[in-house]
Amino acid sequence: MKRRHILCGLLLLSITFLIIQSYLFLYLYPAITKKENIEAIVKTLQLANIDIFLTDPHILKKVVQPELRTKSSSCSFLCHDEPVTWFGIHGNSIALYKQSSVKQTLEENRFIVREIFQQQTWPQGGAGVVANDDSNVEALGTTLTHILINRERYTVCISVFFSRGQHVFSYLWHHKLPIADLNELPWQLLSSDLQMLHFPGAYDKFEMVKVSLDGVSVLAARYPGSYLHQVSAATFIECNGTRAKQFFRKYPKDKSQNAKEFQQQALEIVKKAKIILDQLAVPFWLSSGTCLGWYRQCDLITYSQDVDLGIRIDDYNPKIMPMFKRGGFLLDHIFGKISDSFQLAFKFNNVKVDLFFFYQEGDTMWNGGTDYETANKYKYIFPKFSLCWTDFLKMKVRIPCQTQSYIEANYGTKWLEPVKQWDWRESPSNVINNGQWSQSDWEEVIQLF
Repeated sequence: MKRRHILCGLLLLSITFLIIQSYLFLYLYPAITKKENIEAIVKTLQLANIDIFLTDPHILKKVVQPELRTKSSSCSFLCHDEPVTWFGIHGNSIALYKQSSVKQTLEENRFIVREIFQQQTWPQGGAGVVANDDSNVEALGTTLTHILINRERYTVCISVFFSRGQHVFSYLWHHKLPIADLNELPWQLLSSDLQMLHFPGAYDKFEMVKVSLDGVSVLAARYPGSYLHQVSAATFIECNGTRAKQFFRKYPKDKSQNAKEFQQQALEIVKKAKIILDQLAVPFWLSSGTCLGWYRQCDLITYSQDVDLGIRIDDYNPKIMPMFKRGGFLLDHIFGKISDSFQLAFKFNNVKVDLFFFYQEGDTMWNGGTDYETANKYKYIFPKFSLCWTDFLKMKVRIPCQTQSYIEANYGTKWLEPVKQWDWRESPSNVINNGQWSQSDWEEVIQLF
């Protein structure tokens, strides 16, 4: 009996001690708000002269759409229901970060800091695979790609935005966050569906200005609406350097003078076409043999002797022809009508560039072809696809996201084998006869220059 009283007394004492501990903890360490977390992280990096900028779509949408702001005088922007808040730093800030005491300072303030390092597969300051440089398909070591900072139930993810491309074609790129390889990620990240978590992303460079959101001063895009538009379509696919190396071991590169001249001229064509079509806000992608070259060997197919680009017919702009002519291109031919099998072709220094216009029918996309000698029509059918970004010839250009199904539709399952004898009317796996143009239409649908 006496022993039971002693045990009860000890239990009561323990419970009292725990209650006192809890009150002391709450008194000494009051609950941290999301705004306080963000402010502490931002200021710590800023004190280390690291330019941290806001990339969080949920916050930036509130800047653009006032009706989305939280009804709070102290936290109308930074306080949202999403579990993670997203920021960025530039790749050239990595050295500053490593030399600073940012991590130590944050950890002293009860933050958990997790640094993510991943394989770097492009030259720093450069971009992608260079047509005549086999070494560029090698991995170039690891680099810091993300910093995860967690305190209590709030997480901030800082993604490193690297500069890729060259000169006027430079752009920003970030790695994906490798969830599958990380066993200690804060639980909040697992419920986030943002593109920047699951895929690498590519963005046109954007001007930044300092803004004050709920009293927190931070850099952000001057035109947040434009940045948000990019976020929704930023998915990036790197060309497969390992596959390219294997391909060139089996089929060595053509290093003849003709091949080198074609590469130089094709590079110039893609550059000029990109500038023109970007100015007209006409989305285009690498198509046919040019897409195959990127996917199979991270390069141009020199024996093809042309460049192929795809455009949705809904994006056709009548200024395309005059702008290409102004850019030094010669119009080679116009086939078809806007409503059916439309195709434009130009020449630049005797190298042809085909602009294939694609039409959607249900779950398929197709482009047309016309035989100018017989007026026969052909239809090339593809599974429906969306568009992603890649780096090709040190430029950010679009490709079909579902690249392999796109390639196999056009070239079959043996696309890894070079085919130098190609008849556009019969060789493609997805070609079907599509009738013949009426003779009364010939003058319109078959124009040679």
